[in-house]
Amino acid sequence: MKIETQLTFKSYFRYTLNQTYSKFFSLLLVFAGIIGLVGSIMYFLGNRTLYKEPPYIMFGLGLFVIYYPFILYYSAKKYFASNIKLRERIIYEFTDENIRIAGESFNTEMTWNSIFKIVELNQWILIYQSKLTANIIPKSNFGQQLDEFRALVRSKGINAKMQ
Repeated sequence: MKIETQLTFKSYFRYTLNQTYSKFFSLLLVFAGIIGLVGSIMYFLGNRTLYKEPPYIMFGLGLFVIYYPFILYYSAKKYFASNIKLRERIIYEFTDENIRIAGESFNTEMTWNSIFKIVELNQWILIYQSKLTANIIPKSNFGQQLDEFRALVRSKGINAKMQ
């Protein structure tokens, strides 16, 4: 089975946001930041019921929560621009024996037992080569072959979180 993909910055940034804000701690931080920002604004407008002292730390946390997506955007843009392999058109070929990954500037072949894990998200398939390194494939690129890919992964006994 062959899958062809090419990430755009828009899809890569959407993936980055999804990975960042899908974790419980991140969502808790956002919630605390919003509460802190709203409470701080109320305090500075004269309503002193929530805070008795000026909540500068909570105000700062709230501003950070608002500012953080912009930080993510610019760091993702910088990483995407500097990583040629991420922007290339990539062809994945999945066989019973191995996985071949061919880009415009590289060619890799891996056996199934060298795969750390495979994770299926709502819009992505992540093939982890190690704990921190993953190949990102939009699920839409699989088309009708997604069920075939799932069956192939399950048959290999790989640590996989598939739907």
